[in-house]
Amino acid sequence: MLEKEVQKPEDGYEKWLAKEVQEAINDPRPSIPHDEVMAEWEAEKSAPAIDYLDDIHRQISAAQNANEINKGLPVVLAVEAVDARGPILASNPVFVAVSTGRQITIFRINDLENVVYDGTCVGSDRFAKGNKLEINKTKEGLKTVVGEERLEVQTEAKKKIVRDRGVGRG
Repeated sequence: MLEKEVQKPEDGYEKWLAKEVQEAINDPRPSIPHDEVMAEWEAEKSAPAIDYLDDIHRQISAAQNANEINKGLPVVLAVEAVDARGPILASNPVFVAVSTGRQITIFRINDLENVVYDGTCVGSDRFAKGNKLEINKTKEGLKTVVGEERLEVQTEAKKKIVRDRGVGRG
């Protein structure tokens, strides 16, 4: 039998783990059976790899064909995050494409820093088509603001702001 050297966990790990376990215990949602989780995991493992850059370009082409405003705009892949603002045209788990009016810029989601979001979605779902994206370089670094435009996933605070502005009134 091989003996394995066990290292002391990093400071704060046990506290973090206890918090995660307690949150899972307190979660009111129904549990997912182990067999169901394993079947989903196996399906994900065996699924063909997705070319996310190709996927985002296909989504942009479809959006341009459906919308005269964005037709003919150059599509640029941002090497680094730069100041930009506009509606999100397309997204997937890796990339988000924003129409700035002069061009369509594709950003790698992992390059966006200090993301502030005013909705209830998690992960890449925050970057849904139609949401507003604003990226600003500040003294403190990059700041990314995602404005949730889908009513069904807005926080109550966001809904109140929209109501107070009179958006949607006749």
